[in-house]
Amino acid sequence: MTKTSVLATVLLMGATASGIGAATNNKLQGSDTLKDFTRKVITSCPAAGALNYIGGGSGTAEGGMVAGSQEIGPMSRFLAAGACKGATPAQAQGHTVAFDGIGISSDADNTQCASGALAASGGFDVTDTTGAPVVNCPGCDTGTNHYTLKGTSGAAADAWKDVLRLIYAGMEHNGGSNIANQHCGSDARRILANTYGLLFQGGCTTGECTQLAHAFRRDDLSGTTDTVITLLGLPAIGTIPFCNGDEQSDKDPIRRACTADDDVCGKDGKLGLVLPVFAPPDVDTTTINLYTTAACSPTNKLKILPCQKTVDSGGVAHFQCADRPDGDGFNIAGGNLTPVTDAGAPCICDTDPTKCKSLFTKPSTTDHRVFNLYARLPNGNLVANAPPVDPDDPNQAKRTFQVTHAYWRLRSTSVNNAKAAATLCTQTSDTRNIGCMSANGKCSIGYAGRESVDLSAQGVTGGVPGSKALQVNALLPSDANVLSLTYPLSRKLFLNSIVGFGNVQDPLEKGLASTAAGCYGDLPTVEAAAKQFGFVALPSSTTVEECVDFDETTCNSIAPNSCKFSTASADCGSTGVCVNAGNTACSATDGACTCSAACTSNADCKGGRTCDTASNTCKFVSNSNSCL
Repeated sequence: MTKTSVLATVLLMGATASGIGAATNNKLQGSDTLKDFTRKVITSCPAAGALNYIGGGSGTAEGGMVAGSQEIGPMSRFLAAGACKGATPAQAQGHTVAFDGIGISSDADNTQCASGALAASGGFDVTDTTGAPVVNCPGCDTGTNHYTLKGTSGAAADAWKDVLRLIYAGMEHNGGSNIANQHCGSDARRILANTYGLLFQGGCTTGECTQLAHAFRRDDLSGTTDTVITLLGLPAIGTIPFCNGDEQSDKDPIRRACTADDDVCGKDGKLGLVLPVFAPPDVDTTTINLYTTAACSPTNKLKILPCQKTVDSGGVAHFQCADRPDGDGFNIAGGNLTPVTDAGAPCICDTDPTKCKSLFTKPSTTDHRVFNLYARLPNGNLVANAPPVDPDDPNQAKRTFQVTHAYWRLRSTSVNNAKAAATLCTQTSDTRNIGCMSANGKCSIGYAGRESVDLSAQGVTGGVPGSKALQVNALLPSDANVLSLTYPLSRKLFLNSIVGFGNVQDPLEKGLASTAAGCYGDLPTVEAAAKQFGFVALPSSTTVEECVDFDETTCNSIAPNSCKFSTASADCGSTGVCVNAGNTACSATDGACTCSAACTSNADCKGGRTCDTASNTCKFVSNSNSCL
């Protein structure tokens, strides 16, 4: 249910929740789409000035609220099933702070494709690499090798979904959301990606773009990614639905030769079609330069620097070096000889094959820009992501890896091949960087929040200059189309709280969420921030922010969480008790364990659930509207 209510009302309610904590080290996680927006609000909100908003994706905000490391979270989506694990799902709620339309960005200077719209109809013949027809290929019309673009429901009007599903996930329109139907190496995907005009309504004229160079995407825990997956009907993020792999991988079978302007590259001189853009959120940018611009020593000075280190389940350390991506051999005390500046600091390798030599590389076969994929501290150590707020969430756990996926640096420096400063992409967020790389990387597209595209053509201030918004279903993400939710990739943006705003105890977070002038609950403040950063402000008729209630009864139908080694059942949150197959407490000697909601009385239940005697299961009997 939804109900309009004054935010001040819930903030003045008494704090009744237990087991909640303040933003850890004053760091607040949340939507990267809302990063600039939230930082702007923090600077204008006196009671929240000490908060450090680090972003990281909407999933990190939800995970942080479940773990108790924060009580509120700016998110580009409403609360999802993860809220059920929190201590008080019945009190969970959110407030709509603005509207956004996910932009599909491209190069505004490219006039080959007059329509400026993703294909809304059409099709193509599918052949193999020898040119032979592939009859009855996945998604092809029965008995033919012709692929007709259409939506997952078969509707031609949703053909744009087919284009994005194929390019990003290798999923045909009839593949549903079953990951078993993913075909990243299919002939249909190859032909679509290699024929630039097929991506656009009405096709394109002959020009510099003959094929799609790259399709950039947001990270796995981004609310933007969650929205794209939902709208396109793709498999869940935990199944690795994107053709590049997870947010730190480049495994797309469709490879693109790196251009002279690319500042990062694979060892073989290539990068995948789909590339993730995910700069580590929890770093101190005063000591870590995400966009290193120092040139390597012209005399090929080398230094032993650490490789990526992982530890397997047996406790054995494994190392993977930039010039040896295939294994652990020939490392020097866990490091490798890596190019550095004359002063011995991390540097940027260029395309000169005689430079950036390393002991184990062969200059004739190795593109040394592979070293630029490693994000390093000034002392040469690899940057590591912050520990996950929910270590048992595999999508968060992988973020403990050291950063060797700096695809955000693709066009970030003039060290390699002199480039005009206006074309360099060193934006303040992944959202803006995707727009910049789509605009300046040539023949590429990307999905991100509306701030990623140039909004001046629509009479709106903000966005990334030169980044053209493609029409989706013949609609642009204009203010009117987004506010009415007629633009197919429209969405609401939220400030959410699993404990409920009236129960927030941390003074900084409570201050940020308040209706005081300059804070998140102050309509003039959020309206100004929305307009400044390319979002659509709440309707002019709005007098208070819309309160959206989380329906806790939806938790009753969610499958039990997995858990491990948790005799105290901390992994389960309020969803149950961690047990093994024998329905006894899970221990380190057990295999897979699950969170059991079995009960014999209300005393066995947590989070406001009661014991349903008919099924002997802890459930929510009805929804308690937290907005009332």
